[in-house]
Amino acid sequence: MSKKSPAKKTKVEKTKSALELLAEAELQEKVDKNPQVLRPMLKLSVKTYEEMQDLRKRIMNRIRNLVRKIDLNIPLNAVESKKEIEEFASDYEDAKLPGIIKRLQKEGKIKGVIYKNLLSFLVQVDEVLKVEIHWRNRIGMLVREEPIWKEYLEKIHGIGELLAAKLISRIGTCETFDSVSKLWAYFGYNLVCPTCTKEVPGKEDGTFKIIAVPTENDGLCPVCRHRCVAPKKRAGVALGFNAELRSIAYLIAECSMKSRTPILRDLYDTTIEEEKQKDLAGRSEKPSPFLIGRVVKGNVIGDSEDYDQDEDYFVNGDILKKIEAKMGKETPIPYTISKVNKHNRALRKVAKRFLALYYDACKTISGQEVPTSYVKEHMGHVEQMTHEEFLKTQPKVKVA
Repeated sequence: MSKKSPAKKTKVEKTKSALELLAEAELQEKVDKNPQVLRPMLKLSVKTYEEMQDLRKRIMNRIRNLVRKIDLNIPLNAVESKKEIEEFASDYEDAKLPGIIKRLQKEGKIKGVIYKNLLSFLVQVDEVLKVEIHWRNRIGMLVREEPIWKEYLEKIHGIGELLAAKLISRIGTCETFDSVSKLWAYFGYNLVCPTCTKEVPGKEDGTFKIIAVPTENDGLCPVCRHRCVAPKKRAGVALGFNAELRSIAYLIAECSMKSRTPILRDLYDTTIEEEKQKDLAGRSEKPSPFLIGRVVKGNVIGDSEDYDQDEDYFVNGDILKKIEAKMGKETPIPYTISKVNKHNRALRKVAKRFLALYYDACKTISGQEVPTSYVKEHMGHVEQMTHEEFLKTQPKVKVA
């Protein structure tokens, strides 16, 4: 007796409500009548979505903290460290809170008005989530109208509509950047001096702001000739880049790494291996001035009371030998970096490569002139991947 072959499962598409269909039609009509309104509407939708998401998270964190303290018999006015709060985060996830509140009510720890109010808060959060989903759907409708999405970003493995919308809404198609180096600097992927500063004009007439002195393409400060580093927060010094954009670039790099995006994941793995080999062979690079005054476990770098930053440690001398001599050590102190630093260095390279490819795609698709990159013009780099070559490496079935 022959067995019947199992019936093939068919994908059931979610039926949209009349209200959702009407919203799509109205939005499409606005875009068709006035294409210039597309980018501002996308920016408004992304910003509203992010604000609604932030509001929901803040409310849930407050409810979670209150419920956790009641459950663990912690005084409600007790001040806890971030580490102590995160330790129990998985035990009090959003989906578990209604059940925990019900259990606390049965145990007599929550009674009457408090019990009803906590449940009421959760109901209100569900309403906020519905609004958040509405704006996310609107973002999807808007970003699908963008040429850079349809011709480039949609085809990249690991990049979804929301992540692409966050990027497009903030920098568009790179119209204001005449080189990829300026795009990197806007994202905070340039090099600056950790000690020297200068004044530059502010946004308003007659105002000035203090920024770190950037490198002149040789990795050294043009003022003090010390080795430059990635920009970091410093008291009294403006960042000089968009912190939100650097977070978005980090997310893109992390998604590419986790999704194993061809080329980008290969770059991440290669960088990690290079950093491991440097540790095994003994690093020839010198610690940056940021390490002065810090004592790292198992790796003493120095003490600010014993070392003067005015001394030229970073150009003519070997800082490790000087520290070893002052501390009376017979062998040089090894300089290594942690796994987290290796990971961050690799993600930085992935983000810069993605932005360079995005820059090339924006200029080509929008009909702008694609300038010759610095590394190709001045440093003799011959091979430079274009966005068309990058797309050829992507799988046909994209998973975002």
